Amino acid sequence: MMATTHRTRECAVTFIKGAPASVIALHPVADRTQADMLHRAAGVIAAQALRVLAFTEVQDAVGEPGQRFDAFAGQVSFLGLVGQLDPPRDEAYEAVKQCRAAGIRPVMVTGDHKATGQAIGARLGIVASGDESVDGRELDRMSEVELRSRLPRISVFARVHPAQKLRIVEAFQAGGRVVAMTGDGVNDAPALARADVGVAMGITGTDVAKEAAKIIITDDNFATIVRAVAEGRLIYRNIKKLILYLFSTGTSEILILFTALLLGYPPPLAAVMILWVNLVTDGALSVTLIMEGPEGDEMRHPPTPPSEPILTAPMLQRMIVRRRQSQRRRSATS
Repeated sequence: MMATTHRTRECAVTFIKGAPASVIALHPVADRTQADMLHRAAGVIAAQALRVLAFTEVQDAVGEPGQRFDAFAGQVSFLGLVGQLDPPRDEAYEAVKQCRAAGIRPVMVTGDHKATGQAIGARLGIVASGDESVDGRELDRMSEVELRSRLPRISVFARVHPAQKLRIVEAFQAGGRVVAMTGDGVNDAPALARADVGVAMGITGTDVAKEAAKIIITDDNFATIVRAVAEGRLIYRNIKKLILYLFSTGTSEILILFTALLLGYPPPLAAVMILWVNLVTDGALSVTLIMEGPEGDEMRHPPTPPSEPILTAPMLQRMIVRRRQSQRRRSATS
């Protein structure tokens, strides 16, 4: 909430703007009927995906600069509500769709009205049928057990403070989720530091947020994060291809040397020969594999579990099958 004071010769008028719930709470207790009407009006505006601000004034306000706003309770005269349109970027719709296809669940944590977050989330595809929205007051009343049980259905957290953002991140992590948190303000720093991947905004982000985050995006665009995920999956896939190839060729050399030693024969491959094979064949093909371009399906597969080893059972099976196929080709050729 914010207040400005305008002084004239006759009196001093203080104008206050802020969240409707906070500003309406300053009204006289006798005006509860009007307050309920204003809350309903704010909800109608917020349901149209608009950010809602309430404005009020205090005539002949007496107090020191920086005085708490609740000191004006019962003295205010309500002026009106304003709805501001802050539409998402066009590429955000496709980015959310790609996240869903890739097994990534986007969750909105906003300082806006709960109805505003719900409406914007529904337009973007973040809020699906049956999903819930929770504000800071409701979150405070939840126990940890209740929060974790409801997390799969909650897609929007509204009006949350820094401690609650940290609690949300920790609740997801307690459920075995890998959490990426975006933020730009000082109040986002604890959650950015606690998340598995903290992402700070490079343009609007504060220095505190950038220091707490692990990644800084320079264009403040959510779609950039999604493209980075696709690029990371491509790199991981190429690394697995390279390891599979090197492991296959290296195993062949080891088997040849080990078999010769067991049978009492001299080493069939000298050190210079092994070095030459690795430089000429492995070196050239390794660069080709690691620089291979995207196949187009990187964002159509679920995320890789962090505990999954690089050499998995399917990879070893593929290596054995390919070795047998290559041996059959050599036998057929000879």
